[in-house]
Amino acid sequence: MGWATDKAFSAQKKAEDRTQVNADGSPNDRWLCPSHPENQKLEIESMLEVARKHDVDGLHFDYIRYPDSEGCFCLGCRARFETATGRAVKNWPADVRNDGDLVPRWLDFRRQQITTVVAAVAGRARRIRPGIKISALSFRTGWLTATP
Repeated sequence: MGWATDKAFSAQKKAEDRTQVNADGSPNDRWLCPSHPENQKLEIESMLEVARKHDVDGLHFDYIRYPDSEGCFCLGCRARFETATGRAVKNWPADVRNDGDLVPRWLDFRRQQITTVVAAVAGRARRIRPGIKISALSFRTGWLTATP
């Protein structure tokens, strides 16, 4: 959520456990949890609303990423990661940060959350508006353009 995000909206998302939690357990209320299904739905539907309502040539994801390696380690991420891998994590979040076997799986899980949203928007937006371009600022230093 950007700096201009309505404070009531931010507070509501925090109350719904939809904001990020840092690895040390502290809240990061400026960012929505990327693995939360309702957050993914919100992002997808918001982007598609632009494609439906406006004559645009493209949709751009600005900051479609985790803020850094410290987020998100909320209990929802834990449950969704354990479901995705079929493996319980005993020492959360230390094991996904330090356990050699779990680290790459955790990083893949994080990437998949972003990919899921971008792929859903790209596929559905192109049905709404054929030929629409999809781009993203996925890292602080680089651009990503989705191809068909």
